[in-house]
Order: sequence, then structure tokens, then C-alpha cells
Amino acid sequence: MNEYLFDGFLGLWILLIVFLACLLAVGKYRDGKRGDRADAGMNREMARADAGKNGEMARADAGKSGKMARADAGGEKTAYGLLLFAVCGYFFTVSKTALLLYETSNRYQLPIYGILLLLVMAAVYGLWMENASFFMKMKPSWVKWAWGIGLAVITLIFLADDIHGLVSGKVIFLYEEDGEHMEYAKANAHMPVIVLYNDATPYHVWWCSQELMQYERIYFASEGNLEKITDEVLNSSEMAIVYAADYDTKGDSLEMILESCPDLEEYRLVLSKGLWSVYELE
Repeated sequence: MNEYLFDGFLGLWILLIVFLACLLAVGKYRDGKRGDRADAGMNREMARADAGKNGEMARADAGKSGKMARADAGGEKTAYGLLLFAVCGYFFTVSKTALLLYETSNRYQLPIYGILLLLVMAAVYGLWMENASFFMKMKPSWVKWAWGIGLAVITLIFLADDIHGLVSGKVIFLYEEDGEHMEYAKANAHMPVIVLYNDATPYHVWWCSQELMQYERIYFASEGNLEKITDEVLNSSEMAIVYAADYDTKGDSLEMILESCPDLEEYRLVLSKGLWSVYELE
């Protein structure tokens, strides 16, 4: 996930989020200390001035507005936390379940990749804007421009990271070697093709479906069945192509084809793809 979604820089984004959160916490803590001292002084002044009813109503309205603002912020944080909890729970559950599949397990993680990226962006943007609105109340006007420029820089870093990932070929399920396989299939479209599939996983044939559709004639056979081929076209062929699933009986199946077809004497590996190997028999 870190490699494909964040180009290996997830740790840096987490550090940025932690830094912004700590900066905001320290700022609010110091502001709270100053606010307590200011409130104490104001209370003494109000006690001496004997504030009237209008002053009490103003303070009540201010307190009510502050509570509503805090409630809105708390609701947003709760929704964010629930979504983050669900995404992380799904990620760790699926990753543990698909652990034996190693890198190919990322297809089970794909549904949350976009959500996780938005969560990271929302955390950076939200903390950045909270810091900006908080510190701009106490700093000169140039701070506003500084925060805006900083946000633009972070956005550009995100874009540069994505562009770098695309240029370096980190696009899931778009494999450069498919071009070579397709060119080979188109160049040999007239050749008879035998697909030797594994009995336990016959559905893996779809991995090669795009290439197989380029051929004019295809035969399917199980690697668990070592009976000799009786098809007249294959028996009289001087050359054939075999897509063989990488299984224990692959070698026995290739030898069976050579025994069934007297004009075929040897086989050689020409291409490999995932759990499949492509051989030429002649």
C-alpha cells in the first residue's frame, strides 16, 4: 500500500500530521493560559463596574456560540474517527487473511485505497487550516500569505508524488510485459495452441484470456490428464504453442504432447507470465 499509494512516503505524511497536531495543541495550551489570566482580570473589572443585564446576555450568547462551534467540530472529528477506524480495521483484517498471497493481496486492499488517501489529505488540510485560523489571530498579516503558500507547496508535493508514481510504472494491474505477450500472440495467431490448466485452479485461464483471443484455434487440456492427444490437426502439426500452468505435472504434460505428435520433437520456453509459461513445440 505504501509503495503504490504514497510512493513510499507514508511515514513523512504521518510525521507532518503529528507535527501539525502538536503545533496546534501547544498553541491552544499557551493561548488557554493567557486566556485564563485575561478572564481573571476581566472578572475583577466587571465586579468593580457591576456589569448590567446586557453584559450578562452578551456573555451568554458568546458562550452559546462557542459551544455550538465546539459541537460542530466534535461531530466532524467523530465522523472522521469512525471512518478511519473502519478503513484501518478492513485493511488489517484483509491483509492478514491474504497474507499468503504476498504482493497479489493488494487487490483485496484496493477498495480502501482512495478513502485512505482522502483521509490523509483531509487530516493534513484540516490541521493546516486550524493552525492557520488560530495563529493568524495573534500574528501579523504576512502569516496569512505564509500559510497559503505552505498549503500550495503541500498540494504540489502530492501532485509530484502521484506523477512520479505514474512515470515509474507503479500502476496496479497495468503490466508492461503484456505488450510483448500480445505481440507474440498476434504474430502467431494461425498456430494451434494448447492450454494446459491446473485442475485445482482452472479459472486462472482468464489471466491469459486477452492473448488467447488472438489465436484462431485453441485446445484446452488438464495437466492431471496424461492420456495421449488424438486430434488429427494437432497430431499432424509441425509446430504448436503451449500455455502451461506452473504445476508439478507440467513437464509430464509437455512430454505427453511430444509423444502424441510425431512431428514435434522438443519444446522451449519463450515467455513467462504470473503462474503461466509459454512454450514453442517443434
